[in-house]
Amino acid sequence: MLTDDAWEAVLETLKQEGAFRIEDLPFDGGERVSVAIMLRRFERRNWVRKEGELWLPDEKAQRLLDLDDSKPVGNCE
Repeated sequence: MLTDDAWEAVLETLKQEGAFRIEDLPFDGGERVSVAIMLRRFERRNWVRKEGELWLPDEKAQRLLDLDDSKPVGNCE
């Protein structure tokens, strides 16, 4: 199911990379549109926040995924 796959990909990417672009996730075409909609829902629930093209962990992800604030952003130059 796309929702489950998107949620898993987002959480794993946040934990491993610290930030990402939608293009970095393992989805293509119409799936990316659906993932973008899901990310906006995650954003409203304080899991992620968007800065430019990058999606970053927000307060809830920082706390519950035990993310290090000093962790450099992944390969999202």
